Amino acid sequence: MPDEVRIPVIIVFTKYDLLYNEYHRKASKHLGKSSQRDVEAERDARNHLQQLQMRASHPNFSNYVTVSTHKRYPKCIDTLNTLTQTTRTCLHEVEGELWIPWAAAQRINAQQKVNVSIDEGFKKYWINLGKSAVFKGHVLLDCLTRIHLDMIEVWNFYDPETLLVGTWFREEMIKLIEPLLIEPEPGMNMGGTLASLSNLSTIAGTVAGPLAPVLSGAGIAIVAVNFLCEKYQAIPLTALCLGAYIVDLTLILHDLFIDALVREPPRPLNRELVADTLIKYKDTDLSNVHRLIRDLSSGTKDRKEKIAELIRQQLRMDRA
Repeated sequence: MPDEVRIPVIIVFTKYDLLYNEYHRKASKHLGKSSQRDVEAERDARNHLQQLQMRASHPNFSNYVTVSTHKRYPKCIDTLNTLTQTTRTCLHEVEGELWIPWAAAQRINAQQKVNVSIDEGFKKYWINLGKSAVFKGHVLLDCLTRIHLDMIEVWNFYDPETLLVGTWFREEMIKLIEPLLIEPEPGMNMGGTLASLSNLSTIAGTVAGPLAPVLSGAGIAIVAVNFLCEKYQAIPLTALCLGAYIVDLTLILHDLFIDALVREPPRPLNRELVADTLIKYKDTDLSNVHRLIRDLSSGTKDRKEKIAELIRQQLRMDRA
């Protein structure tokens, strides 16, 4: 039937890692921990698969792909890339017709990622942002970094240069919230002078890594750097800082996801694309978003839900 109506068919062998692991155990019995063990396991698994393909052979079914989504399988990403390329090859003649429904599906996927970010935030951070027991005793910059890394993981970008977790992008994110931090509250410990570079490296914990000394040389106001390098304080400005960072990062990652859709698979991020997305956000959304964040932070009731609602409103999303 598929060959009569010219329907592209791809036979996908899923959970390939299970087959690989089976032969890996067999190879371990006579090769021990030798590196040759991995080579033999992959070879034997492929041979086994070729036998299955021969049994299922059909003159019009020539596309066979093995897939594993298990992160511990060494070639997990390679199998998914192969599936993507094979699918595009099969659909090459009708690819233009599929663009609109595909793009619509990806936009729904983006909204799902936003909802996951919000759900994860509720579980870990957004409850009592300014009085969180989770962050008590930690340097605020470390708290922001932990939030940043967890949110980036949700979106699962193909980021071969690790731009989104690197110091440059995190520095740019700090610059976005800097204006909110330069007006200290009465009685708050902000420090009169900027700590030395060596002290900054020591103050910020292992999570933030080299970001603290970078901030000091990036033109960010002394008062803002000092505040970020202080221990977490249960005050409204802390809630404003964390809330603004979460909203900014969520909206930027959503825009970056949409902007990356027009690129050729596997859609690798590059600095130009990330920088353009940041500039667009700063020019169009930032001031209004921060104004709304200030209004939300001045209240005390349902702050976490108001922040989630603000994100959905900015993205014109229905409530999940």
